[in-house]
Amino acid sequence: MFRFITGSINRKLVLLVMAVTLIPLGMTTFLGIWMSQDALEKQIAAGLDGLRINKAKAVTDHLLTALNDSEFAASQRRVVSLVSELNFDPSQTDAALKILSSKGEHSGFIIYSDEKNAPVYALGINKDEVIKTFPNSKLQDFCKKVVKAGKSKVMDYIEYPPANGPAMFIGSPIVNNGKTVGVLLLLVNISDMDAIMLDSTGLGKTGESVIIGEDGFMRTSCRKRQQEGIPSVMKIKLGDKIRNDAFKAEAAQTGFMINSHDAEALVSYSKLDLKKISDDLNWAIIVEVETREIEAPVYAIIKNISIASLALGLIACFVGYLIARSVSKPLISLTTKVVKLADGDLTVNIENIKRDDEIGTLIKSFNRMLFSLREQTTKIQEGTSELATAIVEISAAVSELAANSTETATAITEISTTMEEVKQTTHVAADKAAHVSEAADRVSSISENGNKATHEAINGMNHIKEEMMSLAENIVKLSGQTQSIGEIILTVNDIAEQSNLLAVNAAIEAAKAGEFGKGFAVVAQEIKSLAEQSKASTRQVTGILNEIQQATSSAVMATERGSKAVEAGVHLSESAGEAISTLAESISESADATSQISASGKQQIIGIDQLAIALDSIRTATDQSLKGVQQLEYASVSMKELAAKLKSLTEQFKTN
Repeated sequence: MFRFITGSINRKLVLLVMAVTLIPLGMTTFLGIWMSQDALEKQIAAGLDGLRINKAKAVTDHLLTALNDSEFAASQRRVVSLVSELNFDPSQTDAALKILSSKGEHSGFIIYSDEKNAPVYALGINKDEVIKTFPNSKLQDFCKKVVKAGKSKVMDYIEYPPANGPAMFIGSPIVNNGKTVGVLLLLVNISDMDAIMLDSTGLGKTGESVIIGEDGFMRTSCRKRQQEGIPSVMKIKLGDKIRNDAFKAEAAQTGFMINSHDAEALVSYSKLDLKKISDDLNWAIIVEVETREIEAPVYAIIKNISIASLALGLIACFVGYLIARSVSKPLISLTTKVVKLADGDLTVNIENIKRDDEIGTLIKSFNRMLFSLREQTTKIQEGTSELATAIVEISAAVSELAANSTETATAITEISTTMEEVKQTTHVAADKAAHVSEAADRVSSISENGNKATHEAINGMNHIKEEMMSLAENIVKLSGQTQSIGEIILTVNDIAEQSNLLAVNAAIEAAKAGEFGKGFAVVAQEIKSLAEQSKASTRQVTGILNEIQQATSSAVMATERGSKAVEAGVHLSESAGEAISTLAESISESADATSQISASGKQQIIGIDQLAIALDSIRTATDQSLKGVQQLEYASVSMKELAAKLKSLTEQFKTN
């Protein structure tokens, strides 16, 4: 049950509407039934009170009429003569009393003579029977009480055989010349009182109205017993409770109690006010209707109200269902689309409904939000694709730059190795030039001695020729190596230019990348700076190489001149015919050339040392550039991974 209540919003709304509708409806129905039952019971009770009052008045009026008739009959001259003179004409008495009995309100008359202490006349009742039963019927005592009191009295019901059942008498004194000489007994017609009490108007099928005496016996017939043919006057006795309540109550009462038929009934009862008739008569009137008959219309009302409430409840449930459905249906659709949206599907869409309430506003706002989110996600995906492409290009450029930097570092290492070899060769050439210079000095010192050592000079010249040839080869080799260095420097310069160009392209791509490219821009700036340093270093090295090439050219020219001089010395030595002076000049020239060669060798050493320093600077710059390129490569790899993650994230959203 709890799971059903906490289920979908449709069930919750239906239950809410049913609760809001059915609970007040049920309370209203209960109150309506309770109030209807209470009002009906009060109405029936008021009706019973009215009937009780009317019937009590009718009975009282009937008895009062009977009393008046009895007193009127007792005052008739014929009746007085009958008792006082005892010589009367019965026909005249009959005529006087028949006037009253003809009204049908009385069953008969009995005239009692106090002097004879016996009845002397009867009308409507068998006289012989009256005379026979009179002493034992309590009528004799009653008549004496009337004579003694000198006023009318009422005798409550007694069993009276001449009347074939219970009988009620009104006794009025017969007065002659101020003296009570007899009593006129009027036999009250029971059927007249029964007619009043058996009238079922306003009592329904189970209603009863009876008069009871203080002894609890009925004084009028019971309708139900009469229908069953059972006599009830002075035969049926009511329970002590209702009898006690009826005679002890100060005022009329109405309430539920068990009646003489052992059924629950609504009873209205009160004492009859008979003071105007007799002080000896003590009666109570009871009017009742059984509860089952009272509840019959209540049950009908309950049935009608229940049917109406059920119909209203069903209508309310149906209307609640329609209301709940109109609210929950778009919300359920929206929930389904939101779940898909949470899974990354931006292609969902909800058809706008023609509603001006909050649900319509919610769906329209959701569609606007979805459109904006789809558009922004599409732009992010496009930007991510462009960023990934740019990062791929940058990565390729950085990889190429790294390869070029590696090649540059390798070339510079080779150049450094070559320069070391050239440096060693130059030192060897310088040492040899120094030896040649020393030899030239010795030849010059001994050239004055003439041709003493021509043979030694020829050998020395041949040796010099060999050395000069070796020197020429070394210088030519040095010239070739310097040209190779120049080509390498050109290559380094080209690499620096390309590095500079790549740094510019990298800076442009970093600017396109925005915040993600700031770190990359710094690396590109460092690469550009290193490229500028590399270009500056290559210009410096180029200048030094030019100086070395000029010195090498001078050395080559000097070597060529020395070679020619050596050849001339050789020819002179071989011909042995040249003069010592010519030999001395040649030797002097050779010494000068050797000095120049020695000076050129020293200059070459200085230039090579400077070139080595420059190469060290280039190598340092190249190493820094290589590190920068490696950092740039790492950064590009990180950016590539970041772009891939960003692309993977954006690909989770479907926008088409």
